[in-house]
Amino acid sequence: MVSVPERYNASLLIDRNLEAGRGDKVAIFFGDERVTYRELARRVNRFGHALKSLGVRREERVVLALNDSPAFPVVFFGAIRIGAVPVPVNALLKWEDQRFFLTDSYARAIVVDLDHYEKLQKALEGYPEKVEVIVANGSVPGTKAFDDLLKSGKDELSPADTHRDDMAFWLYSSGSTGNPKGAVHLQHDILVTCETYARNILNIQEKDVTFSSSKLFHAYGLGNNMYFPYWAGASTVLYPGRP
Repeated sequence: MVSVPERYNASLLIDRNLEAGRGDKVAIFFGDERVTYRELARRVNRFGHALKSLGVRREERVVLALNDSPAFPVVFFGAIRIGAVPVPVNALLKWEDQRFFLTDSYARAIVVDLDHYEKLQKALEGYPEKVEVIVANGSVPGTKAFDDLLKSGKDELSPADTHRDDMAFWLYSSGSTGNPKGAVHLQHDILVTCETYARNILNIQEKDVTFSSSKLFHAYGLGNNMYFPYWAGASTVLYPGRP
């Protein structure tokens, strides 16, 4: 049985690497870019501050329409860090699908890759609610630039005092029998799957380097190429294009 403290925030998965002395180890290989665990933690904290400055509050949803890049884990764990709820979605779907994700999740903000901005722009036409739009891996006039937000935050941010059974993130089903369904995952779920599946089935270790053909928005990619390796202190390879 996996023991999870009653007050637990899933973003502590990043902190454990700093505590273990792995701050200078490469967490992410992305083209020519190398992101260490210390730098990843710094970006997560800075983005958490940025979300708070935009008025994003605890349990409000933040949609991720992103390619696989370092922005993805930064947004994902930055949102969880403040008690908000990241919602990764398939950015390759049609604009009508993006509109559905926004509507169904009551999203307060969306972080979209520049590659997919035009699709989002169409999805937001006539949308009745205010949604903060943040563009990653590029910039668009009239929107917030992800890189600029990282420059404005602070390096340190204490995790929200969340309960282990609080919402942490949503993942949508494929929608093969109708509209996709948002499956709610709790703060303790990441740690439990790491301590069971990652440890006992995959036997992932600190020395490993991972790559997932399943993208990070998909449950299998999210585990295999993000929180499983981060739990073990391993390194990941992120590739933004189609595998």
